Amino acid sequence: MFHLETFGGLALTSGGEERPQPRRRLALFARLARATERGVSRDELLALFWPERDSESARHSLDQLLYEARRSFGASPTLGITTLRLDPDVITSDVAQWDSALARKDFAGAVALHRGPFLRGFHVSGSLEFDGWVEATRSQLSADYRRALEVLATNAAAAGKLNEAVVWWRRLAAEDRFSAQTALGLMRALAEAGDRAGALEFVRVHERIVWAELESAPDPAVVAFANRLRTSCARSPETKTEMTVVANPEMPALGVADITSPMIVPAAPHRRTWPSRKAQVSVATAALVVLGVAYGVIGQAHGRPIRDARTARRVEQSS
Repeated sequence: MFHLETFGGLALTSGGEERPQPRRRLALFARLARATERGVSRDELLALFWPERDSESARHSLDQLLYEARRSFGASPTLGITTLRLDPDVITSDVAQWDSALARKDFAGAVALHRGPFLRGFHVSGSLEFDGWVEATRSQLSADYRRALEVLATNAAAAGKLNEAVVWWRRLAAEDRFSAQTALGLMRALAEAGDRAGALEFVRVHERIVWAELESAPDPAVVAFANRLRTSCARSPETKTEMTVVANPEMPALGVADITSPMIVPAAPHRRTWPSRKAQVSVATAALVVLGVAYGVIGQAHGRPIRDARTARRVEQSS
């Protein structure tokens, strides 16, 4: 029995070991595996793999490919005459198992099969039509994967499994980094699980990703929810959450959250953006205020109120 693995690459295995095959043969198996019981007509296969050849030459190439596959496996891996499909008694596939799991609404089982994008890194030279089919199929499967994760996250939250919901939302956020709906889902899940600080850490990362890759502000709904969380945390004496003031929206502030967040922040495009003079002054002023409060420079010095900068300098000199 052979097994075709299509998620995260393309390989044929048997007994847990990879069995190397010619690339065009693997490509044919992948196309048939995706078609499941429907199969694929010979004419479609000819147009997919030999689009520039005449009909007779293309048919001969397909027949030769199938003949060599029969010799290699000791049995025909395909069924049918005018319409071909994989023989499940010879070759099984993860993508067929994926379709079956989704049909049963076994979303956890389907997600477990998804080890990466469909046919990642696999190409067939001289067949742009096949590459186009791969891109379209990959996009569809990725969308199905995201929907499965969202269903799992929503169902877990409805069942009161808050930590499990957070896990599913995190996986979805890693797959769909720009989605405001996904960002809100994860933030709400973290907040409901009692981790409001974690929700604010995530929104900082989300903001940086959106600015770096889309050069736009986060969705207003995400910003509004984050502000409500900050207000809630500020009113709760038992919750200590770092508050970040961004002086220039084009240069989001960095904090501990950017380092500790489980999300991976992609590198920003290699360009340098200098903040305006006003922004620099605002940042410098804010920094001085924070340092002043931390070290007791603002407010009191030797028991006397400091009314302005000159008085502060005199106090420091007399210390």
